[in-house]
Amino acid sequence: MWDRIRKNEQADKAAYIQIMEQITERIKKGVLNGGEQLPSERKLADLFGVNRSTVVRSLEELTSLGVLVRKQGSGTFVNEEKWGVYAEPRIDWRNYLSQNLLFKDDSFVNEFTERKKQKQLIDVFSGELPTALIPSFEFPTFSWSEILSEETKQDELGYLPLRIAIGQLISEIYEQSVSPRETLITAGGQQGMFLILQTMLSAGEAVAVEDPSFFYQLPMFQAAGVRLYGVPMDEEGIQIEALEEMILAKKIKMVMVNPNFQNPTGIVMSLDRRKALIALCRNYQIPIVEDDVFAELSYNKPTLPTLKKLDPDNVLYIGSFSKILGNTTRIGWVCAPSHVLDSLVQARKTMDFSVSIIPQVLAYWALSDESYPDKLKQLGVKLQQQAQHFQEWLDGQTFWQGQAPQGGYYSWLTWQGKSLTKPLAKQMLQLGIAAGPAYLYGSKENGLRINVSRIHQQNFKQFTEKMDELEQLLKDE
Repeated sequence: MWDRIRKNEQADKAAYIQIMEQITERIKKGVLNGGEQLPSERKLADLFGVNRSTVVRSLEELTSLGVLVRKQGSGTFVNEEKWGVYAEPRIDWRNYLSQNLLFKDDSFVNEFTERKKQKQLIDVFSGELPTALIPSFEFPTFSWSEILSEETKQDELGYLPLRIAIGQLISEIYEQSVSPRETLITAGGQQGMFLILQTMLSAGEAVAVEDPSFFYQLPMFQAAGVRLYGVPMDEEGIQIEALEEMILAKKIKMVMVNPNFQNPTGIVMSLDRRKALIALCRNYQIPIVEDDVFAELSYNKPTLPTLKKLDPDNVLYIGSFSKILGNTTRIGWVCAPSHVLDSLVQARKTMDFSVSIIPQVLAYWALSDESYPDKLKQLGVKLQQQAQHFQEWLDGQTFWQGQAPQGGYYSWLTWQGKSLTKPLAKQMLQLGIAAGPAYLYGSKENGLRINVSRIHQQNFKQFTEKMDELEQLLKDE
């Protein structure tokens, strides 16, 4: 039986949302199966005790979310595919190239690139570890024939020994089992994201991300014609009620989050929030993309289960070595159900996005090195020491508010004063300090991303002096 809708003032949700929830709940419990037809609009209106127009709105919202399929002249049916329709890889090259989106940089970023060559610039903007902190490994000498021999251990998903090693790494961190058959090696985490966008979304569709988020910096969303919508965060992560409102208002087709040491805020999503996010996305049958590049850089925080571990079938998991081994490695991976990876592989073939065997072998050897755990621990100790030093400075501040990283290496500073507009951000560069202004991350608040790993004993005094100068620039007159 369908429950009649509460329409009095005490009802906490609109009537059409209550109808949507009843339909999705029946699908989730198996009362309504894939391909099954729903009663007619008039019949549903009678059952729910509402106007037909309210039912129509509910069905249209669920259709736009991919939960239902409406066939003209036949009626409304439950979508047979949980993930929606897997289209063939879609590359709109005309849109991709004519707008020249991959080469359209922000003027602040362009000026930073020029000024980065100047030694006196304090760079806490760059998103990678300084070279001095990147762990060093001794690699065996390979002959060309040996490299070619290793290439025979590679298939469409990538170098098999590396995929097995990644599974072991994830098992050690999260006590989570990941099969090599469900692991795709990519040329960095961003390639994995781009393949997902190309195979699972169509141009014009909407993705929800955290606000602020580093995803706003990536031109791939524009190149794919995908719209980004930011959802507010609090100290526990993305706000679930705000996300649900966004799902309904903007017809969100995918949620992309960075739950561990979020970029740029450093926030760790709480376990309760992770469970609530999964429940919400299950309810609306929306896939989640989990970006987890800082998995190995937790200082003291207990490692929470990944979203992928909590919901293996509805979460695509992205990892990368670039935050530890440096950008030159450019090795990442996507963990997903095998039928999803089949689509990503086909898309990569279409776009000719190959992954060289050499960085895969190097990443495997680094990961297999007996000293890897110790070197990773040493890196964590150094980062924690720098974070503590940074927190001591923050504790003495009255203008800057924020918290030192508890893992990873990003801190998000806020202040009461002027907004850091593009012209003021360029003035910041002229002062000799480069940090990430909030607008680059889709935020309108007064925010600044600081890469704390780039503040060391030798430049700490210079950093604090530059921050004092920046404070004077941002204070209200």
